[in-house]
Amino acid sequence: MGASAIVTLAIGVIGAIGLFAICRPRSVLGSPPCPKLAPYQTPEKTSRTPRSKFTFRLRQCPSTANDQALRRLLSEFFPDIAPGDVCIRSLAKNVAPAGRDPGPNVATLTFKKLPLQIETEVQNRDKNEWAVCGTWKGKPCELILDMHFHGMTPLNDVGERRHKFDCIAISGLDSHPFGSWKSKRDEDTFMWLRDALPRLRPDMRTILYGYDTTLTESNSFKSIKDIAWSLIENLKCMKPKPLVVIAHSLGGIIFQEALVGLDKDEAAEQVLLNYVRGGVFFGVPSKGMETDALRAMVDGEPTEQLLDDLSIESTYLNKLDDDFKSIASGEKMKLFWAYETKTTPTVAVGQPEKYRRTDGYFERSGPHKVLVSRESATGGRYSPTGPRSASNFPIDENHSDMVKFHNGDSNLDVVFNKLTQICNA
Repeated sequence: MGASAIVTLAIGVIGAIGLFAICRPRSVLGSPPCPKLAPYQTPEKTSRTPRSKFTFRLRQCPSTANDQALRRLLSEFFPDIAPGDVCIRSLAKNVAPAGRDPGPNVATLTFKKLPLQIETEVQNRDKNEWAVCGTWKGKPCELILDMHFHGMTPLNDVGERRHKFDCIAISGLDSHPFGSWKSKRDEDTFMWLRDALPRLRPDMRTILYGYDTTLTESNSFKSIKDIAWSLIENLKCMKPKPLVVIAHSLGGIIFQEALVGLDKDEAAEQVLLNYVRGGVFFGVPSKGMETDALRAMVDGEPTEQLLDDLSIESTYLNKLDDDFKSIASGEKMKLFWAYETKTTPTVAVGQPEKYRRTDGYFERSGPHKVLVSRESATGGRYSPTGPRSASNFPIDENHSDMVKFHNGDSNLDVVFNKLTQICNA
């Protein structure tokens, strides 16, 4: 299970920001124009968060607005912050199909201190997306702020002549698309996919693929196949480039299901499969994972079926593993498998509500367990007595922390070496 270090324990959520004027939450498509609202006024009495460790996504940024302009505009709307309180961490062109203008940009950013309005909304857990209205160069514009990071989030730009690869990062079960990869060190904004990988591979564009795998208080009964086909539809919205995948936990299962589905589909869909060069899988439960502690959280909820499909007894995973091996067995696709070597704290079985905090998250006060074994994480490629497979490598962390690298982490050198081998194959 990939738990976010941003909001601690199991259910990753991150805050949202406002820009210009905040309108009522709505879906991205088909919404009416935003009404004109007065700028937010600072309440007289409130508490302040001295420093925000949340990361935010801002979409529909005007293509001509640089980070300095975005900082200034944010500070103009929120009277309780200055331009220096806003840190634009990335600003990249939106993902677009071949022949289409990418249009507005996508940014990730942090605040040194949260604006008071956003602090209240984060604490109340009322929203996960906002329409943000204002003007840019004398014309009205509408931006979209969210805390869910669903869909595609490009983290860097690559010039057209240099652009050789796309890298898709897919997080795991009950995780957050951005927070799953962020350093677990307090006050550390480092996120290796955004802050380190583009320096190693200047010819590679890195994109997060976000999807909802919230286990508790969810009405969703979507299956792994449903999530996989959503991924395929998103990939079809990109200009085809040689593709590398980085996947954690359930994210790897989703990618395997997507490739199997493409292999069985019509010829036009199989073209996408031909672009896949390989990937690095972290703790992907190809032979199932420990789910007993998770079941204590979802008893009777629609997401229970998802855990059934990921369990050690799962017949679904056995068949998927066989189908995937028939696709990935050739020389065209180079895969590496990382496995955890530390146990993971779990939720106490049998008394989940006793350990539910007031903010809705669960305390991990249960026993430490190995969530994904070496054999499962390597798809049966690990042998305790046989010769070591060059495709396997250990990471001395638990299941959640095995992808939360900090700046200068020695594991980054190992992972970057694997990515280089994939790109050079």
